[in-house]
Amino acid sequence: MYCPRCHRDYDASTAFCPADGSRLLDRRPVEDLDETPSAPAATVIGGRYRLGEIIGQGSMARVYHATDIATNESVAVKVLSKQFAAQDEQRTRFFREAKAILRIEHPNVVKVLDVGRWTDGRPFIVIDYLKGESLGARLRRDKRLEPIVALRLLRDAAAGLEAVHAAAIVHRDVKPDNIFLVGEPGAPSGVRLVDFGLAKLHSHHGSEGATTMGTAAYMPPEQVLSESIDPRADVYALGVVLFRAITGHLPFEGERSVDLLAHQVVLAAAPPSWFVENLDPRIDQLVGRCMKKRPENRYPTISAMLADMHRLIDEPGAPLSAPPRIVEPDVYEPRTRLGRDTAVLFCRKLGVEPPKWPAL
Repeated sequence: MYCPRCHRDYDASTAFCPADGSRLLDRRPVEDLDETPSAPAATVIGGRYRLGEIIGQGSMARVYHATDIATNESVAVKVLSKQFAAQDEQRTRFFREAKAILRIEHPNVVKVLDVGRWTDGRPFIVIDYLKGESLGARLRRDKRLEPIVALRLLRDAAAGLEAVHAAAIVHRDVKPDNIFLVGEPGAPSGVRLVDFGLAKLHSHHGSEGATTMGTAAYMPPEQVLSESIDPRADVYALGVVLFRAITGHLPFEGERSVDLLAHQVVLAAAPPSWFVENLDPRIDQLVGRCMKKRPENRYPTISAMLADMHRLIDEPGAPLSAPPRIVEPDVYEPRTRLGRDTAVLFCRKLGVEPPKWPAL
């Protein structure tokens, strides 16, 4: 295993770099980019981008540092793995990411530069090469941030989400690892939203999901239950990120994803002030309003949340915006038979009596 930031080597039992908190990558080749034994560093993709070292990898794709031969500038190239490139649905999702962010011009959203296919048909995306670290790496190293630092960083992330939502896109996977801090570790000069692999266009009525996709610790109830979602799902997720950044804890924790999913649907989160002494009570208000179980009880838009973040940072003591009339109790009401059956199972798992929901 090796660290893509500091390039130190570690044994296979280590998951994160002890020096800077980055997620370690496997040096052993999982696959060659083409059918020859040539190393990735010798590979030119799309006739223009010379691939170098791996700087990130997930279950579906690898990200390479590359050089644009035409301009001699550094770029990042994300290539879908062979396993997923053979699936029509995964190829479609991969290109959806590119199309989603091609439409957005904003300093807090990563820029797509090119899209293409490798000679074997696998799609790739070329994006800005960002130097720095993710918020996830920063939090794994420092555990938590001072509230004002967290608020300033996530205000920029919220501004990026505002542009994303203006393009009628729901990110659906807002989490610390998808918020990139550009610049020197510990002293970032910019923030970028990255990884739109789960992004989905939404209509006035929201978007339907046939399966649960996302990251369990940051998903709102409607996403957990694979029901219709809209931009308020990202509001919830950013509230969880803010909670994590300020307190050093997730609002719900469990060893298994199913436990986290059950908590997201059924249980209310404790306020951040339970973990941080002398915390500005307005932060409790903001985070609590983001993480309401009922979408109609949350901030109606990321813009409304962003306005309150500006007040918190720039106007000490100023009250936050007046919330809408809160629907009580703040209990999520599943809107599909499958969602309701799953919610009942979650209630039983946690030893909670299922609510008496209105008939479907």
